[in-house]
Parts: sequence; structure tokens; C-alpha cells
Amino acid sequence: MRKHVQLTTQHFLQTFAHPHFSHFAPKCKEFLKKKGYKRGSEAQYKEPIHWAPHSLSYSILISPPSGVPRGLRNLVEVGTKPIESQINLKYLADNKDNSSFRAFNLAGAIELVESWEERLSDGSEEAEEIKRYMKNEVEQGDIMRKKRRVHIFTFTKQLLDLISNSEVFLYPLLLPPIPFRSDIITHNLYLPPENELIAIGLEQFENYMKNYSSFYKKRKLSVVVPLVIKHMMPWRDHRLLLKYIRRAKTIPSNPIQYYLENNVAPVTEHFVIPFSLDSVKPPNKQPKELLPSVWREHIYPGISSPSNMTGVLIYKSINMCG
Repeated sequence: MRKHVQLTTQHFLQTFAHPHFSHFAPKCKEFLKKKGYKRGSEAQYKEPIHWAPHSLSYSILISPPSGVPRGLRNLVEVGTKPIESQINLKYLADNKDNSSFRAFNLAGAIELVESWEERLSDGSEEAEEIKRYMKNEVEQGDIMRKKRRVHIFTFTKQLLDLISNSEVFLYPLLLPPIPFRSDIITHNLYLPPENELIAIGLEQFENYMKNYSSFYKKRKLSVVVPLVIKHMMPWRDHRLLLKYIRRAKTIPSNPIQYYLENNVAPVTEHFVIPFSLDSVKPPNKQPKELLPSVWREHIYPGISSPSNMTGVLIYKSINMCG
């Protein structure tokens, strides 16, 4: 849950007052703290099939290096119930000391979100400067796109400083490597984690569909793939994904090929990042090797990171809060 809080807070800070993505910000804030929520209305709550926590997890795992994380887009577009009846993390955590929703960084996240909202809404020169910077980034992205070139989007210094000094952002590996892009870059490439997710989805939903007569005994990817799209990869088109899966049969060492040949997805190696209250650190206190390059360059200017060192390997050797 701490990861969900960090991701949602990062999404809010990047989208609030943004000329292109500002409509996402209220949803992120409401996920943390719903304004005007009345006790007793929990009877109206119905568990959605694919709501924010899952989609936000997927967004950081498999979103491409461009555009809004697909899970954030899903939070606004694919929700299954009206926003008035959504239950937020603050409500689920209040007065419940043992609640799984009582994330260590939730209170700090709510305070940070509200202070950033106030900071950019007070009409100060700083607020206008931040907004001008974001507007200029969007304009530069559009100009470069028309020239068939890619603009390298950057964060404002104020945002870099804010996040770098906050303990809300416990997980340096989850810090955004680049800002959200407003210049749409379309591609049909699939990242390795997406291939793994597809294989897992095929395994889970094929076993599920075998209980229905419409599936028959013969494997029907055309029946399973729409379920993978709906519940796990809503940003993809099911027809294109179906074609990709069929092509993947011939690609060696591919998780999809492995599933189609063995009827089981490849074993997924999970790394559990330890958490301890005694080792909570903001990004500017984290080892530079754990930080994405933009954050490393901001916090440790002029210091390069050792080569051949990944965050996962470092987490294995350093006893710390991720």
C-alpha cells in the first residue's frame, strides 16, 4: 500500500495544473482522500473488477518510457462506479490501527498533495513560473513531434526539490524516470514485463474459461485475450494483441511461447523490498545507485553511478527501506 500511495502522489504532483493532464489530478487526490465523504455510504460501495490499486501497480511495472502511465489513464476512464461512492485510502485507514490501508506514508502524502495544490493556486510568481514551464514543455514537445523528433521532457526544479526531500517517496526505484509526455508516440512494441504479464493472464483466464461450455476443449485465444485486455492490459487492443501472441509462438525464449508450449507461465522471481521505520529515508538520503538518472543528477550533481549495478542487486546487499 505504501507503493500505491507513492505512485498516486507522484501522479498528482505531475498532473495538477498541467495544461494537458490536469483532469487526472482530482482522481488521484480522491483516491487518497475523498472530499465530503459521508460515513454510512459504504453500503453503496461495490468492488470494481479493475480499480485503481491494481491499475496503478501495472502502470509502473509495464508503462512505456512515454505518455501517461496506462494505469493512471485507466483510473479515470475505466472506473466501474461513480466517483461519489468511491472509498478512499484515508477513510479505510481512519481509526483502524491494524488496517492494511494505514500506509506509513499516507498522512504525509495527503499533506503534500494539499500543500502543492495550494502552492500552485495562490497566484504567486512561483506558481505562474511552474505553470509556464509545463506549458513550454508541452509546446516544445508538439514542435519536435511535427519535425519527427523527440523532445526530452524535464521536471521543474520545484518538483524535483519537493520529492527529493519528502519521506512520502520511500521507494527510489519507483520514482518517475521522466515526466508524463504530451506528445503522443504510438508504437506496437511490447516490453519484457508485458510479455510476462500476457503469459500470466493467458494461464489464469484460460483455466477460468475452461469451466464454461463456450470455451470447449480446444484452446481459443480469441476468447481468452479479451479477458486479458479487460482485467490486466486495458491500454491494448485485443485484436492487435491476439496477432502478437500468435507471432510470439515463433520467438524463442519468450514467456508467451513458453506458456503455449507448457500450459503454464514461466516462474516469476519476486523481490521483497524490506521496510523498517528506522530506515525510512527521502530520495535525497538514498544511495545514488538506486535513483533514476534524472533524480541522481539532481541530488548528486556531477557524480556518475557505478556501472553494472542495478537497484535489485543493491537491495539484496543493503538493509534499508526501499
